[in-house]
Amino acid sequence: MRLDLFSLRLFIAVAEERSIARAAAREHVVASAVSKRLAALESETRVALLKRHAKGVDLTPAGAMLLARARDIVRSVELTASEVGEFATDGYAQIRLAANPSSVVQFLAEDLAAFLKANPRTKIDLTELFSVEVVRAVADGQADVGIYCAPVAPHGLVSLPYRRDELVLAVPRSHPLARHRTVDFAAAVGYDFVGFFPTLSIESVYPALASRAHSRVRVQIANFDATCRMVQAGLGIALVPFGAARPHFTGTGLLSVRLKDAWARRQLHLCLRESDQPRASARELVEFLSARAHASKR
Repeated sequence: MRLDLFSLRLFIAVAEERSIARAAAREHVVASAVSKRLAALESETRVALLKRHAKGVDLTPAGAMLLARARDIVRSVELTASEVGEFATDGYAQIRLAANPSSVVQFLAEDLAAFLKANPRTKIDLTELFSVEVVRAVADGQADVGIYCAPVAPHGLVSLPYRRDELVLAVPRSHPLARHRTVDFAAAVGYDFVGFFPTLSIESVYPALASRAHSRVRVQIANFDATCRMVQAGLGIALVPFGAARPHFTGTGLLSVRLKDAWARRQLHLCLRESDQPRASARELVEFLSARAHASKR
């Protein structure tokens, strides 16, 4: 018996739509081509698969059995194609990772080095995006794995905890806020800021915060190192992840001031698409990074 994949797809469409015409429209083929494929299937199986009537078609008992098998076959082929598609032309498994700047600067170098050491036949295609863009890239299938920061898990994604970081104020030693070890963010909004609030995830997660800070932004820049240099030059203060700016708080005339606000302590998350069967290598990366982050808390 010779059963081709395209004919099985058309049969599934007809069975689900209960109509050859609707199935043809769904699969973007002409109805006569669908009828010809169905006739060929019945010829190959030597049994009636459909009962045709004025309102459409119904499955025969044999057709119902074939429908279940056909769905399994198509699903298996799609999964196989997805798993084979993980590999680059050189045979290495390739994972598309989208991550926000905070995770890239603070954690990913060591974590990815450890993963690639344990998985030498894997490549990582890393793209740095803001958290809002990371979520969109994973949801749209442009990335296999994402790392983002948001207080609520995005719809349609499976999220796992990754690392934690803390936002602090970077201020020059001569700044009035430098006299304090901790402050409420409200005490800082009257000063000039250096930052990139329009697209930084802070705006989407904490809109009230962003609107207050944005009113005093003198210089907009997204790079953490450049931001700290601007602060050192006296152009304003900045809201930065402590781990990303840590090197600038030693012998540079720059101080970190902790914030009392609860939102300053942030949870970073790993995410995969919820509806798809995740690629094996992508799932392995998520499990590895989650386990490594968990171990670091001990």
